[in-house]
Amino acid sequence: MLLFLIMPLIAVLPLSLVTQASANTQLTPLTQISDATARLPEQTVAVQAQSKFRIRNFTEFMTPAFQGRTRSIPNRDGSEYIPATLFNILAIDYEIAPDYRILYHQRALLMLTPNSSFQGLNLFGRDPRFALRRTQVFDVPHVNTTYDLYVQPGIANNQLSDGNSFEVGFRTNTSYSPPGTRWNFGLLQEFTTRYLNPSGQGRQRAYGWFMPWVSYDLSQKISLQHFTTLPFTNLRSQPWTSFQWDDPPPFIQNGIGLNLTKTVSASLFINNYLGVGPTLSNTWASVWLSLDLL
Repeated sequence: MLLFLIMPLIAVLPLSLVTQASANTQLTPLTQISDATARLPEQTVAVQAQSKFRIRNFTEFMTPAFQGRTRSIPNRDGSEYIPATLFNILAIDYEIAPDYRILYHQRALLMLTPNSSFQGLNLFGRDPRFALRRTQVFDVPHVNTTYDLYVQPGIANNQLSDGNSFEVGFRTNTSYSPPGTRWNFGLLQEFTTRYLNPSGQGRQRAYGWFMPWVSYDLSQKISLQHFTTLPFTNLRSQPWTSFQWDDPPPFIQNGIGLNLTKTVSASLFINNYLGVGPTLSNTWASVWLSLDLL
């Protein structure tokens, strides 16, 4: 139909204009067209590959106890536990198929203040994690799920290592936001089993944690947040069915979250142990910073 509209218009144009337009038209050499066409798929593949990458970084800073002679994160009784600490996780994943990703996950720990066990600044690299990640496991509205099956090769060897060991584990992250409300509920958990290298002397057979959480959105930028961390372990000296609380003991974090930008969020928490009355000597604070780098 468009062709029938254009043809009469061309027919009534003065012949001189048509001739002039033809004379001014420069044809692109076929070799240039071929080169441009050849470059286009390469550029498209590069853009598509970049869009499949995600890079995220999480940092937690834990302060010393609010009151006490030491400059350490406190134990339940107010004694020193570990120095004030900066904990960091860098996570890079790549989409290999719809809802499937491969993951590289690197942890590091920086101890900032001295105590009876550590002097000065101490940086500890933790074992890298390599995982197969599955997202949106369940097709349920308002529910988000991420499941990881991972290995940790046991190459980190420092003061925090419990013997060299090859580790296998799984991690789940599930959240639910009821429609029509400002509430959000979630549960994170990890379970890791350890397999000793020939030179390994580790005392743990398995370890992990549960972290139920709830938040309430005061606005699009601000939310109230509550997290409970429940670490557990199974020792080689005990049966497989026998678990106990790990170190540190279970604790809670209550605070406020801020969505600073679309890619940057932060939280400020007051931390207390479960099962013991809070005092200034066994209470400390945390600051979380999350960055979506890509």
